[in-house]
Amino acid sequence: MQAAILAGGLGKRLRPLTNRIPKAMAPVNGRPFLEYELELLASHGVDDIVLCVGYLGEGIRAHFGDGARFGVRIRYSSEGERLLGPVGALKMAERMLRQTFFVTYGDAYLRLDYRAMMDALLAQEELALMAVYRNEGRFGRSDVVVKDGFVDVYDKEKSAPGMGWINFGVTAMKKQALGAADAGRVCDEPTFYGKLIGARQLRAYEVNERFYEVGSEASLREFSGLIAASTRGAGVAPTSEGTGSPEACSSLGGAPKRSARYTKSSPGQSCPQNQSTPSQRPDSPLAWHHESVRHHWTKIIFLSIKGCSHWTSIWPYHGIEEPRLRRGRSSGTYSWKTGVSCRRS
Repeated sequence: MQAAILAGGLGKRLRPLTNRIPKAMAPVNGRPFLEYELELLASHGVDDIVLCVGYLGEGIRAHFGDGARFGVRIRYSSEGERLLGPVGALKMAERMLRQTFFVTYGDAYLRLDYRAMMDALLAQEELALMAVYRNEGRFGRSDVVVKDGFVDVYDKEKSAPGMGWINFGVTAMKKQALGAADAGRVCDEPTFYGKLIGARQLRAYEVNERFYEVGSEASLREFSGLIAASTRGAGVAPTSEGTGSPEACSSLGGAPKRSARYTKSSPGQSCPQNQSTPSQRPDSPLAWHHESVRHHWTKIIFLSIKGCSHWTSIWPYHGIEEPRLRRGRSSGTYSWKTGVSCRRS
């Protein structure tokens, strides 16, 4: 699957930090934020990335290159000095985009079942599917009204009756939707999505996991704290990725808690709810990619035990801490999974 990541903004709320680095490169426990986002996407099978860069974009390109060392393919679309807004930047990257793709942001960490959401897009006739979260003003100002499974209003400035949802930060889109934007023209999201809403081409896809972002000093501290807690050994809580196929859900408003689902457009039509059982994983950003690297790290541990001379691997098998590889001349090799250790000879 493919994602276009909008990472060209000025990051004004993070100044003075963003006077020298782009927002997507904001440091989180010694790593650029965008590394965490790419790992999350790759763990869900989103491995073709188009980075729409602008302000200080050369720093992103220099660090991430072609994406190979992060398990993804990265290509770049640059706005240059004239910023065109998020949708204008997306339109500029049109030639790199597949017939279906996700649009998300370079400052957002969004946990959901991306495959299920893409399947939901493919199952509908409409051009776009916006992930929405029932926010009720908890994590910023709510900006979406949902009616009969469609996004009925999207306004980041003005309130409207029934505005209890918020744009979660990812939209699954068919390439034809970009016909609502003009090439080379500045275009913001409310204008673009307003055209899709007016044409009844924007459905809603509700998720129940909260979002994280690093667009302000407060949100950057919050996300950094979450990562720090997970690496120290935070407690384990159940979570669910859910599904999103039309066959697995009914309308927006009655699905089980902590799941994601597709929303039907016609009142009165319904279908069985998703019956998948929530998996037991650490309720932290790192937990979402532990499973995808488990077998890889098991192999490294085996090789480390066999060699015993240069590498120390630590694998917290239950996902309490981020897997990592340390190099040490005098340290032993230890695996929590195997309980085997050895010393340098």
